[in-house]
Amino acid sequence: MTRDASKRLVSATQMSPVTESQLASGSDGIVDHQPSAANRTFAAVRFEHKEYNVTNYFEKFWIIPGIIPLCCTLEQKLFLEPEEAHLVTTTCCSTQTQRRPYGELQAVEHLRCLGCCHCFQFAETKVSPQCFCAGDLVAEIVKELKTRMKARGDTGQIKRAEQLLGEIQILKAQAQSTDAKLDAILKHLNIDAPPPTAAATATQQPLGSVAASAY
Repeated sequence: MTRDASKRLVSATQMSPVTESQLASGSDGIVDHQPSAANRTFAAVRFEHKEYNVTNYFEKFWIIPGIIPLCCTLEQKLFLEPEEAHLVTTTCCSTQTQRRPYGELQAVEHLRCLGCCHCFQFAETKVSPQCFCAGDLVAEIVKELKTRMKARGDTGQIKRAEQLLGEIQILKAQAQSTDAKLDAILKHLNIDAPPPTAAATATQQPLGSVAASAY
């Protein structure tokens, strides 16, 4: 390769890539890179903090004979953090906190009784907000919990594996596009392309094996 050809090759690779047809026509115009719709990344789902007052008023205001100080002290709140849920039960004597990662919650269902009483299951605890009649609140909590369970449980892991495979496919397509542009430049400069190295050949594998390893 002559020194002049080397300079032309370095100069060509430093510029924005041009197509083979442009090279053949002698055009040296710079082509701005426009990202295609396929060049997108998959962001991980991040949930915001939410807080619900799920105190049961019957338990809160139930007067136990001989234990009057316990009256009006019960409070129960559900905190939905990005990765786990906290159910905090507070009385004048103690505070109990149940922490459960969303992926470990077995089932969360909207339970109904007599058509007007509503509650939901959180781990081993049945939670009945307000006066058992807060159907809309229970439905909202159950929907939010199921959404987070789906994103953090087995379904979420499968979805993230599919997203990872999609990113690998995008990177492979970008690499193939870059190779094609370099081949066009080498052809225009009448330079023989170097043979592929053993390391590059060894790293090539079918997408099926990549998908299997991702799962």
